Amino acid sequence: MVISPFVYGIFRGNYGIGANTSAETGLGASLRNFFYEDKYHAPQDAIELLPRLGYTVYDSLATPSVVFSITLVARF
Repeated sequence: MVISPFVYGIFRGNYGIGANTSAETGLGASLRNFFYEDKYHAPQDAIELLPRLGYTVYDSLATPSVVFSITLVARF
């Protein structure tokens, strides 16, 4: 199991009908576990959990707010 903290920033822009722009920043952690590893081979598969806690610093259609998200990534 490998745990790696990170800082992130996201900017989204949609220009046209229903235009909306937003910016978000926050902290997160990557929790990654490897499978099928031995002393002669690199790990072949991994599963990763990415919980994030952030804050929407700007949104053209809504008030700024706290954001929590979880992403699950599987590599085979």
